[in-house]
Amino acid sequence: MVLNEEAEIGLARSLQHPMIETISLRDDPLLLVAHPVQGPTRARHARLEQVAAWPLIFYERGSSDWTLTHSLFRRAGLVPNIAFEVDTIETAKRMVERDLGSAFLPQLAVGRE
Repeated sequence: MVLNEEAEIGLARSLQHPMIETISLRDDPLLLVAHPVQGPTRARHARLEQVAAWPLIFYERGSSDWTLTHSLFRRAGLVPNIAFEVDTIETAKRMVERDLGSAFLPQLAVGRE
């Protein structure tokens, strides 16, 4: 809407576009989230090599979160086991709750859980 001049300001989780000036309002790190009981590990830490083998849920293909997560594996020379690619963070979160995989989710999205 901002690009089409329908709005002067917009809020987005993350955005990179050469025609738009962005200002970060808050840092929101990504957390690796797994089902608390049935998930692949009950340990608080996991090696990236282990995580790459787990069924993973990626969301919002092309978003900065998707790119960041995917490049994390690529830089380590790993191919993630992407079990599902979904459209929204909320869908990914619900799938983790149903133990369909693990996901890198924004801290704000899982704060209450």
